[in-house]
Amino acid sequence: MKNKLSSLDIKFCVGELKEILGSWTGKIYEIDGTFLFKFEPPAEKRKDLIIEPGRRIHLTFMKHSTPKKPSSFAMLLRKHLTNSKLTEIKQPDMERIVQLKFERKAEGKILIAELFGSGNLILCDENREVIKP
Repeated sequence: MKNKLSSLDIKFCVGELKEILGSWTGKIYEIDGTFLFKFEPPAEKRKDLIIEPGRRIHLTFMKHSTPKKPSSFAMLLRKHLTNSKLTEIKQPDMERIVQLKFERKAEGKILIAELFGSGNLILCDENREVIKP
């Protein structure tokens, strides 16, 4: 059974993710290594984003039970991304990487999701410097 996305799979996922462009970021949760991003889109139906580094990225309507105490990385993501607008989603050079660009006031942040190997989720500033806790 296949449990990783190919570059082509990711290309189609990124196309579907474009429907949340312009959405405002709400709470962010980490559930056993999988990240759940709550958005407030301009559309009527609310969709959440799931990112599981190394495995998957997609939208969901499914309700997830969230931890009462967020992880330190989820708190870092909340600090920098809550109330920011998702302005760009792209897959550079057909790699198994998805970059999400967020803007709040005059500053931008880039979230890089690696969907290969054990994967990684990296938060950078607009100059692509990694933001550390």
